[in-house]
Amino acid sequence: MAASPATGAAAEQLPRVPMMEEDSHPHEVRPGTEARFHAPTVAVRSRLDVKCTLAGPAGPVRLVFHGIEPTGWARAHPRFSVGETEFGVDVEGVVTPGFAAPYFAFANDDTQRLLWHQCYNN
Repeated sequence: MAASPATGAAAEQLPRVPMMEEDSHPHEVRPGTEARFHAPTVAVRSRLDVKCTLAGPAGPVRLVFHGIEPTGWARAHPRFSVGETEFGVDVEGVVTPGFAAPYFAFANDDTQRLLWHQCYNN
């Protein structure tokens, strides 16, 4: 059985595209809102590879994808909580060709606490 084009080595072979909203300092995600990070519209399947640092405490948090098929950590952790300790995550995925304004987002589903993020292209 062949590997899905969005998994493992197959995704590594795709051309890379940058996230368009890199953070130079942490930003808050208020309860019940989300922070979006866009990728450019692509003509061929392309790989997005972003490093993020998250801080809370906040939970639950959801990863939302539009026009991007998540891979790696992002695929395995669509929902998670952020404890007292800041931690880093890799948000990787395959951008769908022709999809207008593809993005991923951190949705803060916590009803009271802030989520903090800082993301940059890997």
